[in-house]
Amino acid sequence: FSFPFSFLFINLIKFKSMAEIISEKDTKDTEASEPVVPDPSKKRQPLSINEKIDKAEAFKIEGNELVKAGEYKKAILKYSRVFAYINGLNQKDSQMAQYQKSLGVEGPSNEENDQITKLQIAAWSNLTLCHLKLNEPNKALDQVAKVLLREPNNGKALFNKGRAYLMLNKLEEAKQNLQAAAQIFPKDGNIRKELAKLPALFEKQKQKEKATWQAAFKKI
Repeated sequence: FSFPFSFLFINLIKFKSMAEIISEKDTKDTEASEPVVPDPSKKRQPLSINEKIDKAEAFKIEGNELVKAGEYKKAILKYSRVFAYINGLNQKDSQMAQYQKSLGVEGPSNEENDQITKLQIAAWSNLTLCHLKLNEPNKALDQVAKVLLREPNNGKALFNKGRAYLMLNKLEEAKQNLQAAAQIFPKDGNIRKELAKLPALFEKQKQKEKATWQAAFKKI
């Protein structure tokens, strides 16, 4: 009888071990399924307007450092983060402003409004520069349009808009914006340099159009 008893004893131990494992798993699953009640004392407080401005300013500075290092794609990511903190804060009817109000956060003061506007313009201007450096004139035009919507006489924005049109070979538009920039900064060497390119480019365009017409007449 020793063999059957030993066999039964061993299997009994195995069965007990499996039962313990299953029981332990069921306990863990039950614990995992129980809802976690958040601790009210650890509830995250919403950022104040001033704190959001500080966060946005920090991302702008990081973007500026990346531009100096020639890391334009990485800089674009940093400048984009600026708007995650300040977009809509200076617009009373925006969703962000309404959300802040629902959290009991007061709207920006006049001084904070000015800071937000300056941050927006700086970020859009720098995004424009990055896209020009990356040979992305259409994206540059999208960003610079936002600057000029708020500051129509921003000389730097007009200059960059002219440069973007030059890259697209839209010479009339380039000339118009570069001349407008030159009126604001008449002694700026970079603006003069871009304007100096135009006569040769217009002549080249004229010759190309002439050749196109001549080729068309030959086919008639």
